[in-house]
Amino acid sequence: MSNSEGMHSPVEQFEIKSLVELSLGGYDVSFTNSSLFMLLAIGVSAIFLISAMRRADMVPGRMQGMAEMMYEFVAEMVEAMSAAKAAPISHSSLRFLCFCCLAICLGLFLILIPLPRRSS
Repeated sequence: MSNSEGMHSPVEQFEIKSLVELSLGGYDVSFTNSSLFMLLAIGVSAIFLISAMRRADMVPGRMQGMAEMMYEFVAEMVEAMSAAKAAPISHSSLRFLCFCCLAICLGLFLILIPLPRRSS
């Protein structure tokens, strides 16, 4: 193959292209081809799981067996990724973490309260 003007890059299929231009508060929140395919994957998975589990039997059929295997695969993968690396947290460090979160939330709340102005 020669490198001519008509050839496209193989990476071109992974470019994120905006389908619907949206701007919210100065941020670009456009609906892209990546968003479209993520929603499509969620929709197809949800339709498959709902239709396969409509008649939940004690002895699963082919569709129910596939749905259960898909669910268990994802559940085990999430558990393996989160539980394996998670260190047990001690009681005192949990209290300190909760205190820090509450202090930050209180500080953010106090910033929103306007201070009274002194008139001279």
